[in-house]
Amino acid sequence: MKTIKLKGVLAVMALVVSLSSCRHKELYDEEISYQDIEVVFDWRNAPDANPASMVLYLYEQKGGTPLRYVFSGRNGGKIRLPYGTYNSITMNGDDTDWAYDNNINDIDNFTTVTHEVHPSITSSTYSAHVSRADESKIVENPKMLWSDRVDGFTLSSADYNTRKVLTLYPEEAVCHYTVTVLDVENIDSVSGTKIEGILSGLAEGFKHGQQANGGESVIMPLELNVDVADDKLSGQFLTFGEETHEQHKDILSLYLNLADGSRWYSDFDVTDQVHNAKDPHHVDIVIRGIKLPVGEGSPGGFTADVSPWQRVDIYLPM
Repeated sequence: MKTIKLKGVLAVMALVVSLSSCRHKELYDEEISYQDIEVVFDWRNAPDANPASMVLYLYEQKGGTPLRYVFSGRNGGKIRLPYGTYNSITMNGDDTDWAYDNNINDIDNFTTVTHEVHPSITSSTYSAHVSRADESKIVENPKMLWSDRVDGFTLSSADYNTRKVLTLYPEEAVCHYTVTVLDVENIDSVSGTKIEGILSGLAEGFKHGQQANGGESVIMPLELNVDVADDKLSGQFLTFGEETHEQHKDILSLYLNLADGSRWYSDFDVTDQVHNAKDPHHVDIVIRGIKLPVGEGSPGGFTADVSPWQRVDIYLPM
């Protein structure tokens, strides 16, 4: 009799355990609200890029604070993501002390800009004592920046135990500018030095959500190397490209420090060259046939003396 009762008790216990087990699984499935996904950065649009890290921002379409993830290297990795539908932007996260981000919570207006440069008497490029053709603020040049935006990535309970991949395609967000001055007369007067300069009419930053440059018109600095053998000045630098929303002139200003302590500057209107560049991401500015001023001292070398800036009008041959 005891054996029959014991068997009955065990059967009831087994049924309870079985029902509890099924119920637990149902509750578990219902309570799952996130899962792991793979993030892949496909570099087909910038095959030579080699960032040390990448940053990903995910914006739930229903709203809220964006989620931020950082990946070492350029390949991506796995992240745990709550269920939802997301828009996303990505950019490299390394070497960004030159920049800061505005409007991070607004994907459409998320903008990377560079720091403003404050005027200094010791630098001709930033000198407050030079009357500039364009009085816009001077900001630092950007460094390498890659970016992309992908919208509409959806993750739901229906995807549980399935492989989900978010792929982004970063490409360069900066522009490469070169300045070359050919057939320079009196180049010995600046032998062994670097010529400083500024270029106006440039965009302030890059809008990741719009995948385009933006912000107000700014000025960025540059340096030109002196090549006495070829009577040439040349240099290259990075920008966010030309500011296109306002009418303006692109003015290239060059600053010369001669060995006798005299300081000269001259402006060149290069609007047509910048505006009509075949590739706005690779702009070549070329000036020909200028004649540099010659100081009274021996040629060559910068000077620590702070003399007044003198404007010299350099006429280009037509």
